[in-house]
Order: sequence, then C-alpha cells, then structure tokens
Amino acid sequence: MSIYFIRRDAALKSGSYFVSVATYSQDPTPSQVAIARERWDQWLAGQPECYHDIIRLRLAGETYDTIAEKTNTCRRTVQRVLERIESEPVS
Repeated sequence: MSIYFIRRDAALKSGSYFVSVATYSQDPTPSQVAIARERWDQWLAGQPECYHDIIRLRLAGETYDTIAEKTNTCRRTVQRVLERIESEPVS
C-alpha cells in the first residue's frame, strides 16, 4: 500500500508532517501503517474542526479551488490553512 500526498499547487516542504507520515518511498509494513494512522488521527484531532474537510479533500488530491467550492470558503482561506499545517514541525 502506497500513500501519496498529491500537491498540484506547490511542492511539499521537506520536514512537513505530510512528508514524514503520508508519503512513503517503499511499501510500509502493517505496523508502520497502524502507527502512521494513529499519529494522523491524534494530529487531526488537535486541529480546528473547520480544517478537517479541507485537509481530507487535499489529501484526496483536490485543488485549492475545488476545496474552496466544496467547503464554501474562499481559495485564500484554503491556501492559508494548508500553509499553516505544512509549516508545523514534525513531532
């Protein structure tokens, strides 16, 4: 199973949470998948509720414009939320 974060608008910054948890260069073991899922769930629970749909849609590969339309927000808000998340240090 490979998990990829599709980023159409800009490259991922190395050291971002998504690079360390959601992208693998080779198939992870079942325990690595379980650990990554647990970390992801804990991390997502610590984010504001309004971010959840934006994050999930982006991980599904949606563009900023599509996310803005589906979440009834403006494109700039989507961009700011995702930039804020990517700038968080990996714990």
